Amino acid sequence: MMGILVALGVAIWIVIVWLAVGFTVLPARVTAERPLGPLLAAAAGVWAMQAAVLVLGSLGWMRPATGWTLLVLGAGLALRVRNDLGSLATAGWRWVVGRSQPAEIALILVTGAGLAASLVLSLIPPIGNMHGYQLALPDWYVRMGRIEPPPYTECFYFTQAGEMIVYLGLLLFGEPFPGVMNWVLEIGLVGASAAAASGIGGRRAGLWTAAFVSTFPLVVRLALQSYVDYGLAASVVLAGAAGWRARATGDGAWAVLAGGLAGLAISFKYTGLMMAGIVVIDSRGRIEVFNA
Repeated sequence: MMGILVALGVAIWIVIVWLAVGFTVLPARVTAERPLGPLLAAAAGVWAMQAAVLVLGSLGWMRPATGWTLLVLGAGLALRVRNDLGSLATAGWRWVVGRSQPAEIALILVTGAGLAASLVLSLIPPIGNMHGYQLALPDWYVRMGRIEPPPYTECFYFTQAGEMIVYLGLLLFGEPFPGVMNWVLEIGLVGASAAAASGIGGRRAGLWTAAFVSTFPLVVRLALQSYVDYGLAASVVLAGAAGWRARATGDGAWAVLAGGLAGLAISFKYTGLMMAGIVVIDSRGRIEVFNA
């Protein structure tokens, strides 16, 4: 039980680091957008952490001490933006709970139940062929002490952004940390879906969407696998939401973010290429409209 609590605590620490990176590098007008902005900030932090682990691992420098150093540096960054993080916590609580009607409270409870079920599944020890497929590359990297191709699988040549998060988790903590981080990415997917829906239909639409996504059977089932699907789906949803904001506001920063998030989706899985194509087509249409 203590190991699970520690894993959850470190996962929260990592999320704070992601947010701190995003609040530092993204324009304030983007991160101030509620509820979408903080999710975009977290996505920027995910990208930065994946890039750091990939570079350090490729150089053979990724050791437990290196991973903890990254988190300590991230905590220092969080101290610099602590006011933004404090405001985010208050605004998030008000958005989720504040002024809720009975029907909205019911939706919040349903969402919580779905996420709780996923957490339980995420803590089940790896089953089936997970260490032969989903966790094969991170396992290999930890054993080898660096990122290098294994002799038995072609998966090394796939995109590996999601594997970098699992690699860091296995390196720092072992089981059940990869499952906990997978669950964190599921929360990101639920939050991204709710934020996108609320931008179109208001807060109640966001709550309905969160309840639906968090309890959808396939979404809950994926909690058993410390893999890339939650990160892929969250990136796709955020790319679409940023593209929507680009069209609505004419602000080029949103268009750039949409493209970056489509790239993040590709880095999780090749199927993200479909979202990149949609963003390119949408951006071209937007530019043509504005030029006219």
